[in-house]
Amino acid sequence: MLRIRFNTAAAAGVAIASSGPVRQRIMLGQCESAAVSIALPDRIRDMFALSSGIGGVSASAIRARMMTAVAAGAASAFETFDPDVVNWWTAIGTSNISLLTVAAADDIVVGLKAAGLWTNIYMLDLCCGNGLTQALTRLKVPGGVSASYTNAGFTSGNYAERGSTGGMTGDANTKYLNSLINPSALGWSATSFGVFVYVRTTETAPGGSGVNYTIFGSDTSSSLNNETSLTNFNGGNDRGAIGGNNQHAGGSPGNNKGFYGVVTNGSASAQLYRNGSAIGSAASMSGGFFSGNLLKHGLNQGGSPVQLTERTLSTTILTSGLSGAQVTALYNLVQAFETALGRNV
Repeated sequence: MLRIRFNTAAAAGVAIASSGPVRQRIMLGQCESAAVSIALPDRIRDMFALSSGIGGVSASAIRARMMTAVAAGAASAFETFDPDVVNWWTAIGTSNISLLTVAAADDIVVGLKAAGLWTNIYMLDLCCGNGLTQALTRLKVPGGVSASYTNAGFTSGNYAERGSTGGMTGDANTKYLNSLINPSALGWSATSFGVFVYVRTTETAPGGSGVNYTIFGSDTSSSLNNETSLTNFNGGNDRGAIGGNNQHAGGSPGNNKGFYGVVTNGSASAQLYRNGSAIGSAASMSGGFFSGNLLKHGLNQGGSPVQLTERTLSTTILTSGLSGAQVTALYNLVQAFETALGRNV
């Protein structure tokens, strides 16, 4: 698979437009050559495998122009997608996602690797693709874990990839996603762990005052032991826990939107973040992980889904411990991805 990325100022056989990066022109469906402007399809699996012409130009002529550029030394005109992106793209079906979205996914993965964060990522859920099945397929999961969430109740009508309604919208009643990830069983440490979720909407509090709505999490029982979660307490502050025994890092204002995260980094002190900045005070956690799977759009409480949220959620990431600077770097990459899909808040 080839990702066309004209990074050079000029390449033999290819005329580079002076107005704006040609990469964007390619992504938006315009490829300019010295002789003709070629309209390209939205999805391109392999430009060299074209079986028919485009825009009145034969497939052989298109291939010839591309090969001319490569043969003339413009190797940097062609850049492969990151291998992890290619594997994910193949898994969801190359015709089931637009090239624009794949390019945005590639940008975040390449950015994570360049920032030295990729090895910290346990799970990367970009919540994108043409349909519900694709949106449930995560780009990175721990070994032995299915790439797809187990879906409880979500339908195609609850999902949109782009725009003001982009993301997966819950109902605070029956809908949640089982991550199939049990941190305890995987041997992860509660003193070096992070949960991050892009929250696109606020809660209307359908359950009334004083009700918790969990974005992502699990705990042992209603006493909130061994709790790992991102939660909004209706009428109070947003809060988070990593292995807490009814202990939470809180932040104000509550019931807000943005990229939320709670993380421990080498100690039992958990810090809550919003949009790359710490909010509120860190809180000491005295418990560990509940031996059960983490849920998205709700809380796995001793094996039962509770505290389900109606919020619209998108990019979700599980990590090992991160510093404040690393959390800021992570936010910048996620915000760029969400912006590329027109669903940033």
